[in-house]
Amino acid sequence: MKKRALSLLMAVLMVVGLLPATARAAGEERTSVTVQASFYDGRTQEFVMVPQELAVSSGEATKLGYETKGLTQNADKVTVFDALVKAHEVLMGGTDGVTDALKLDSSSGWLTTVMGETDPFSFAVNGVAPNDGIYNETYKGYTGYSIDQAVLNDGDEVQFFFYEDGEGYSDFYTTFNKDTALVRPEDTVELVASGYMYMYYNCSTPEVIAERTQKISGAQLCTLNMETGKLSPIAEKVTDSNGKVSVSFQEEGTYYLTLQSDGDYLIAPI
Repeated sequence: MKKRALSLLMAVLMVVGLLPATARAAGEERTSVTVQASFYDGRTQEFVMVPQELAVSSGEATKLGYETKGLTQNADKVTVFDALVKAHEVLMGGTDGVTDALKLDSSSGWLTTVMGETDPFSFAVNGVAPNDGIYNETYKGYTGYSIDQAVLNDGDEVQFFFYEDGEGYSDFYTTFNKDTALVRPEDTVELVASGYMYMYYNCSTPEVIAERTQKISGAQLCTLNMETGKLSPIAEKVTDSNGKVSVSFQEEGTYYLTLQSDGDYLIAPI
């Protein structure tokens, strides 16, 4: 069966001449964190929310009337659900309509609707599913947390995404071997793409994840438009059988890189 895919971000290629700097807000309250957040839609293969810093405070969800056991237990902490609420506010231009577009089962803490859609959805924090860290011999892994139980710390990377494979959940969580690279115009940088099947191994031990990670071949290298979230293929830049692809740019600037593929389904890591 033919499968299309888009890797979640990202390598950032900075070509000498532009040195972007990120300012972090001073005097943050103890119950607030700043995370690197993104929202990828595997169904349309574009970013609904491009990777960006997102300031989130504890109580983002409860102030809109959300109530679950997990939110109550973590009332003084920032949960992943707080961040998803905040992301909805950013995308919707405020709080109006958020509780209609984003719904959570109050008894289980499971998401039922995201951005008004009921298609399969998930999240990752620092590349894995948040979990209790206690190895369970029965299912050979850790016990994952629901979105209202998972807690964020300052500087975490949180990724929200709709699965592209809405039936088999076979999307690969894909990363490059470099997060950033600083090069001169016309110099070449080599990237290596690899990934693991997120749904099946996201609560596994690091050793199992490493064992299940494979090179992503036949994927098209693209630039990401940080204003629109859309991808533009770079001509003749496709990963080889070892997941490798090389690229250079003529002009100075900052380039955000990701992948598209007609092979595997891919999820965008940051």
